[in-house]
Amino acid sequence: MTDVRLKAYEIFESIVRRGGYSNLVMSSALSQDIYVADRAFITALVYGTLDKLINLDYIISCFAKGRLQPRIQDILRLSVYQLLYMQVPDYTVCDEAAKLAVKLGKGALKGYVNGVLRSIIRNKDAVAYPDRQKEPARYLSVRYSWPEFFTDEMIKHYGFDGAESFLAYEPELQGTAVKANPLKCTDAALFERLTEKNMKPQRGRLYQDICYVKGNRIFKDELFTKGFCSVQSEPSVLVCKAVDPRPGERILDCCAAPGGKSVCMAQMMGKGEIIACDTHEHRCELIRANAKRCGVDELVHTILADASVYRTDLGSFDRVLADVPCSGLGVTGTKPDIKLAVTKEKLAVLENLQRSILDNCSRYVRNGGVLVYSTCTVRPEENRLIVNGFLEQHKDFIAESFEVPAGAASAVTPEGFVQLLPFRDNTYGFFIARMRKA
Repeated sequence: MTDVRLKAYEIFESIVRRGGYSNLVMSSALSQDIYVADRAFITALVYGTLDKLINLDYIISCFAKGRLQPRIQDILRLSVYQLLYMQVPDYTVCDEAAKLAVKLGKGALKGYVNGVLRSIIRNKDAVAYPDRQKEPARYLSVRYSWPEFFTDEMIKHYGFDGAESFLAYEPELQGTAVKANPLKCTDAALFERLTEKNMKPQRGRLYQDICYVKGNRIFKDELFTKGFCSVQSEPSVLVCKAVDPRPGERILDCCAAPGGKSVCMAQMMGKGEIIACDTHEHRCELIRANAKRCGVDELVHTILADASVYRTDLGSFDRVLADVPCSGLGVTGTKPDIKLAVTKEKLAVLENLQRSILDNCSRYVRNGGVLVYSTCTVRPEENRLIVNGFLEQHKDFIAESFEVPAGAASAVTPEGFVQLLPFRDNTYGFFIARMRKA
């Protein structure tokens, strides 16, 4: 039988202390030998603790003074999350925390762990948060567990109420989004097969041909391994529709790994050429494998290339997609560890890279061609401000609106850009701008 709390601790420690990516660590650590209920508990505990980490650390600091040893701190983090956000009895949390301390070689401190948890249990409704009037950014940071510099940015752009709506939003985690490969399977047939396999598919909100299935079981099923479907989020489909590739055209996907959008655009085209680029060979291999699995490897040609450096040998393209590296602060619902890694300094470097990639990619667009810029973040500094700055410097490009599904109508900005916000649109936070070269 799996020791669920020890396993959760090991996964959590790999992410927080060693810098592992939550989705990769989780998928490799949770084998099929672990009971379904245990996998669900571990997943909920680890992801939940990551998501609420700033809030948990603040609460712990109110009852545990001084610097905590790393193992004791992580035991308390996982335990306090169970106390406040999971339906686990108080006595069970305290007992299991003490046992975990012993298993991790900290038996001498099990009484201390128990004492801190008991204090939190007695006083959890009386935690004194920062004053929301005097310290609005800090209040939002510790109350909803986001970096304080980011909550300050959100207040400046959306006002206090708008910022709080975004930060307080609890996403409806619908599972893994998949889309039928029209070259091998119809949407109706895919939905029927998923239902037969008891994956309980649910239709998407923006696009009915997107299905959500629980967990990661789909990745090992023949429907995925044989290319009958691809993993494709609804906002990603909207990005591809903004590019609007036509049969016979030449398309550049300049930051393409792992290749989902390249594959989707190839399926929309039927014939033509897509040049898919990435800066690392192992990521290029992901694109190639994705294209081959879905039967579009004759259309998608993958090359090793830096999107911020111009290459004369690539020539010009009818359409160029710059789905640039970004902070990812629109998809924290599925990757909560993103909030732990982001800093103002890293974001400044990232914004410069985004400008460089957009400037460079514009050079590949033929006269009359289309350039699409997209991110999976909600920060105007990475989105609207980047594009508006580009348009100011490149008068030969103009912003161009594009068709969006009815469920995303509220996301269209005055400029014709699309900014999806999770709390408003009930989907990932994405930004899409379409521009045409005169």
